[in-house]
Amino acid sequence: MGSKFARAAVLAGLLVAVPAAADDRKAVDDATLYSKPGERSRAVAKVKRGAKIKVLATDGRWLKVRVGGKTGWLPRTKVSQPASKRSPFGGEGRSDDDDQRGWGGPGTRGRGGDAVGGDDDDRDRDRDRDRDRDRDRDRDDDDDDDDDRDRDDDDDDEPRDERPAYEVRSKRAELLDRASRRGDVVVELRRGDVVRLEREDDGWFFVETEAGDTGWIRDDEVARAAPARAPGRRLAIRAGAGLGFSMIGQRLQTAGGQQGVPDNYKLGSSAASLALGGQVAYEVSPRVYLGGELAYVGSKGYPGIAYMGGNTAFSTHRVDLRASVGYDLQVLGGLVAGGRLGYHYDVFSVADVTDFTKNPARIPSDRLSGITFGVGAEAPALTPKLAAHVGLDLMVAGSRAQTVNLEDGLSPSSGAVWLTLGGRYQVRPRLDLDVRYQLSASNVDFGAPAPASMRGHPATGDGSERVDRTHAVIVGASTRF
Repeated sequence: MGSKFARAAVLAGLLVAVPAAADDRKAVDDATLYSKPGERSRAVAKVKRGAKIKVLATDGRWLKVRVGGKTGWLPRTKVSQPASKRSPFGGEGRSDDDDQRGWGGPGTRGRGGDAVGGDDDDRDRDRDRDRDRDRDRDRDDDDDDDDDRDRDDDDDDEPRDERPAYEVRSKRAELLDRASRRGDVVVELRRGDVVRLEREDDGWFFVETEAGDTGWIRDDEVARAAPARAPGRRLAIRAGAGLGFSMIGQRLQTAGGQQGVPDNYKLGSSAASLALGGQVAYEVSPRVYLGGELAYVGSKGYPGIAYMGGNTAFSTHRVDLRASVGYDLQVLGGLVAGGRLGYHYDVFSVADVTDFTKNPARIPSDRLSGITFGVGAEAPALTPKLAAHVGLDLMVAGSRAQTVNLEDGLSPSSGAVWLTLGGRYQVRPRLDLDVRYQLSASNVDFGAPAPASMRGHPATGDGSERVDRTHAVIVGASTRF
C-alpha cells in the first residue's frame, strides 16, 4: 500500500512540475491589441496577420495573448484555432478516437496493465510517431508562413465585409433567439462589442457577432460604428451631392456719402444652391485619423438684386479644400474631434457687371480667397442610424478683389468665418440622407476711396465698410466606398 501511495505522489508531482506546452497560434488577420476585452478599451498595439501569438487566458469571445513582447486582448476570430495539444509527458493529446473510446474503451483492450506505460516497442513506436508529427508540423508551419506571405501580396483582392458595423451601447446586452424580450438568450454582449447587421424588423436588429453568433437585439442598444473602424478597413471614402436654397445679404455704409445707392445700400435675395463634395479619412492609429475634403457650393440668385424696377442677376461660387487630423475620443457615438487647415475661394459674380442698364446699382463682382483654419467634431454613430457633425472655420490670411473701376476702396481688408451644422440619416446600408446648415459671415473695410471708381463715392470720405451674411440649407445624399 505504501509503495502505491509513493508512486501516486511521484506521478502527481510530475503533473504539477511539468507545465503544459504554450498555446502558440497565429493572427489570421490584421488586428488591434486592446488593454481589456472590448473594442472601446485602450489600444495597445497593432498586430499583423501571421504574427506568432501565445494565448494566456480566455474571456468569452476574447483571448488574452502575448505577441511581440506585449500583452493584451484580441477577439477570438482574429486568432487561429489551436493545434492538437501535447500531453505533459511529450506525446500527443487525445485524438478523436480517444474521445470515443474513453479510458476503458477498445483502444486499451489486449494491453492489460501496460495500457498506460506500454512495453519498450510501444514506447519506441510512440517516439518515432512523435518525431514524424513534429517534422510534419514544422513543414506545415513553413507552408503557413508562405501562404501568409502570399495572402499579404493578394490582400487587396480579398472580399470585404460590407455589412454595417454596430457597437453595443449598453453595459450588458443580450442577444436573443427571436425579436422579443421574451426570447431565449443566445449570448451576452458587453459595451463596445461589434456586431454586423443582417436585417431589421420593427425596432429589432438581426445581427452576427465577431464570434459567429447570430440573434436579435434592440436597435436602441447598439450604435453605428465609425466607418473608418470597420474590420479590415483603414481607408474610408464618402461622396455626395445636394440641392438647397440660400439667403444672401449685403449692407454697405460709406462715411460722408449720399444716403442711397451706391454709397449706402442694403440688399437681399434668395438663391437656389447646388452642393458637391467628397471626403477621405485614413486611420493611422487606433485613435488618430488623417483626412481630406473637397467641397463646392454654387448658388444662383432668384429673382436677383431689385433696384429701379428691375432685377440684377448674380451667382456665387464657393470652393473649399481642407486637410484635417482627428482624434477618436472613444465615447459612445464614436465622437472624433480635431482641427483642419484649408484654402477657400469665393466669388460673388454680377451678370453683365459693366452694363449699367442691367446693373443700374453699379454693384461690383467680388472675389475672396485665402488660408483658413478650423476645428470640428463628428459623431458617426450618434444613434443606430443618425450621425452629426459641426465645424467652425476662420480665414487667417486672405485677399479680396473687385471689378476694376467699380471698386469700393483702394485697400480692402476683410475677415470671414463659417459655421457648419449637419446630420446624416442612414436610409440604406451604404446610402445616407444628408442635411446641412451653413452660416457665412464677413466684414470688409475698403479703406480710402478709389478716385477712378465709377461707384461715385466721394473722394473726401473715409472709405466704405460692408457686411455680408449668407444662410444656406442643403439637403442631399451621400454614399461610402
